[in-house]
Amino acid sequence: AHRKVVARLGLAPSDEQPAAEEKGKGGLSLVGTLLRERLAASPGLWLLFFVMYVLGSIVLSWTPVVFSSVGFDVGFASRTLFFWTIGSLVGTLLAGWCMGRMGALATATLFSAASVAVIAVLTFMKIEPAAGWLIIVLLPAAGFSVAGVVTTLYTLAAEIYPTAMRATGIGMADAIGRVGGIVSAFAGVYVLDRAGAFGFFFSILCLAGVTLAILLFFQRNKARFAAA
Repeated sequence: AHRKVVARLGLAPSDEQPAAEEKGKGGLSLVGTLLRERLAASPGLWLLFFVMYVLGSIVLSWTPVVFSSVGFDVGFASRTLFFWTIGSLVGTLLAGWCMGRMGALATATLFSAASVAVIAVLTFMKIEPAAGWLIIVLLPAAGFSVAGVVTTLYTLAAEIYPTAMRATGIGMADAIGRVGGIVSAFAGVYVLDRAGAFGFFFSILCLAGVTLAILLFFQRNKARFAAA
């Protein structure tokens, strides 16, 4: 299978088997390798997946409830997810296009900065039915920028880990991200109960800020984290 792929890519054949040094190693040993050889990058990447899963899950689970709680009618509150999703569709496509020209890290950083700006406006504006037209603009913009970051995550992970540890690295990051999705189910209702709509959007803003900080850290150490 390896030879067929190499031939299809037009590369010179090689007798070397990829990732041969990993044969026979157990899961814990592979995780240890991730931490040993990518000590700074691995926790940062895992936190990035965790934060983005929490953010996305909170939005998809609780957004209609938030808008309903501040006086919007049920129909508009239900459509808020539609507004977010429409933006997400466009953001996913554009992020894929940008990755082919700028790379995954630069694309993620750009979309992350945009998400912080848009979510900050949502956080500090007065959310009321009279501002419905602005919500219709801001929610797709937020979905657009957040989806752009999510689209880059797996490619970014593949760029950080060399071939020998790539599958384990991506799998570990995704598993930790899914734990974040579970956490969001409890965090969302807690935040709504304690702080209402402002607390909801402020929490999302904090998550977006953490995401941007991690990506800027990766940018600063780009050469150091590049996969061998």
